[in-house]
Amino acid sequence: MKKKLTINFNDFEKMDIRVGKVVEAGMVAGSKNLIKMKVDLGEDYGVVQILSGIAKYYQPEDLVGNNYPFIANLEPKKFMGEESQGMILVVDAPERFFLINLDKNLKPGTIIR
Repeated sequence: MKKKLTINFNDFEKMDIRVGKVVEAGMVAGSKNLIKMKVDLGEDYGVVQILSGIAKYYQPEDLVGNNYPFIANLEPKKFMGEESQGMILVVDAPERFFLINLDKNLKPGTIIR
């Protein structure tokens, strides 16, 4: 993956990265790759639906109850008839995606900078 363009601090500040707790997860009907999660993003956002193409490496039941970093203010996008209202952040290693597990004691909605 090539180096991306430099962004200014104002662009970075537009991203609202929050601790999200996965409260429910399952496969998207008709997809081998997409997992549909219900994620508690705290008081400001509540519980939202977020889709992620990580099913090749993770089972939905492995995600439930765990905290991960999410971009909370990403413009909603539809995949296979389902709307995703954010994005989970992952490590995009050459061989696979890795989830970034956060401490379970962190409160959903905690801001990540």
